[in-house]
Formats: sequence, structure tokens, C-alpha cells
Amino acid sequence: MGRPNVRSVNLDSELMPLEGEGKQVTVSNSAVSMGGINESATHVFWSLSDAQVRMTLDGSDPTTGKGHLLNIGANGVMSRRQFVAAKFIRTGSVDGVLYIEPMQL
Repeated sequence: MGRPNVRSVNLDSELMPLEGEGKQVTVSNSAVSMGGINESATHVFWSLSDAQVRMTLDGSDPTTGKGHLLNIGANGVMSRRQFVAAKFIRTGSVDGVLYIEPMQL
């Protein structure tokens, strides 16, 4: 089974935040997906605070032991399509908080 290609995108002056679209999402003990991202966004900048979480990108639900491990302070830029497909779950007893900022080229 092949894996999708992932392209890193640097956050630079070409990406501009969509005004008023930033929001916090709590990541708890049930997998959460990231719907509701403005369709005019091309990318999403995200940062994680409060607790470690796991993330999947393949449509499956993450568990406390399965998925990409994201530590407090992690941040990145993903395409809108990747971010909407992503699912997150906390790894411990404390909820994580994702701050997401939809962006546009």
C-alpha cells in the first residue's frame, strides 16, 4: 500500500491569514476532525498547546498509541485539504488545544 506524498510548505510572506477566521479547538479523548475551515483558505497554520496529541492523515482515527506524535509547542502549515482530513486525539488525561489560522496564497 502506497503512502501519499507530503510537501512541506514554509510559512512566509506569500501566505496571508484570513481575517477573523482563527479559532481554538479542544482535542480530548475522542478523535476530532477539523471541518468548518473556510473554503477560500489554501493552507492552515496550526499550533498545539496544553497537552501532547496524536494525529492521523489517512482517514483512520488516531489512538493514544497510533498516529503522528505532536508535543506541546508543535506547529506547522498544512494544505487545507490535508488539515480537513486530519484527525486528532489527546495522549494523556489533559486536553490539548489547537489554535488554527486559515491562510491563503
